[in-house]
Amino acid sequence: MEVVSPVGSWGEGPFDNDDAEDLVLRLMDAELGRRVGMVSAEFESVLRDGEYLEVDEGNMVVAAAALVAGSVSDEFLLRGGPTVPLPTPTADVITLAVRALERIIGAQSEWRDLWGEGDAVQGVRDLIATLQAR
Repeated sequence: MEVVSPVGSWGEGPFDNDDAEDLVLRLMDAELGRRVGMVSAEFESVLRDGEYLEVDEGNMVVAAAALVAGSVSDEFLLRGGPTVPLPTPTADVITLAVRALERIIGAQSEWRDLWGEGDAVQGVRDLIATLQAR
């Protein structure tokens, strides 16, 4: 099956798009103590809005959740993500991340519409499993 990737993307990994790169740069510019709040805000933004979810929002959530997973699981960051130190996230932040990821791969999501049922969606399911294991 051919996958039509979103504009600004060059791969299906959580950091393989311009939106993720922007998030990583913003986080690196922020004080360490503010970073978990910043990723939580990304999760909350997609959970507040019941409308169709745009791809850029989905890209940011996937990247933010991957960073959270990397902060709770050394194995996750070995998959090639950037090193962005985060304070250890609380259980509430992890729950928000899981809920936001479920929204990304659900109906009403441009991210899901663009990536279909391919490896990118499976990668998000793996990310959910990593977060739920913590």
